[in-house]
Amino acid sequence: MKKFLKIIAQIFFWFFLIIFQVSFISSLSYPFYNLPVFLVVLSFFLIFNKGSYVLIILVFSGFLLDSFFFYQFGLFLMSLLISFFILKFIQTNFLTNRSFYSVIILSLLFIVFFNLIFNLIDFFLYLFSLDNNFFLFKLSFWQDFFYQVLFGLILSIIFFYVISSKSKNLRSNFLEQT
Repeated sequence: MKKFLKIIAQIFFWFFLIIFQVSFISSLSYPFYNLPVFLVVLSFFLIFNKGSYVLIILVFSGFLLDSFFFYQFGLFLMSLLISFFILKFIQTNFLTNRSFYSVIILSLLFIVFFNLIFNLIDFFLYLFSLDNNFFLFKLSFWQDFFYQVLFGLILSIIFFYVISSKSKNLRSNFLEQT
């Protein structure tokens, strides 16, 4: 029964986080509508959890995001899954500890890969439309990308210190002077 309640609580958490991202954050003025709250929280969840439970949450979140936006259905789900597998590959092979630097780098890489994969898949889905310009040549893409990475960095630092103050498993790995 406890496990069932925990799953229900997790579903409600992700549902309300996506609703918050879609309804509140997206309606903010420029550049604050680029706050990647959902991506940062999701990247921390992916970094600190293991198993098929992470994939279930990822598929659920991708399905919800696909339901709320007017992109091709499955675009968010594919982008999240591909970004997740890249993130897990980097985490298991290169950034194996949960230090401050590795967690921040992994969450920023998740934001970067998600944005690039999302726009690349979206470009190929609309390849033969009349107004399709390659997204890397658009100034608006780079401006939004810059603000997402900047805000993602700030949010990741804040989340890391909040989580590390509550947990003993994380360490900041800063050199202290004596």
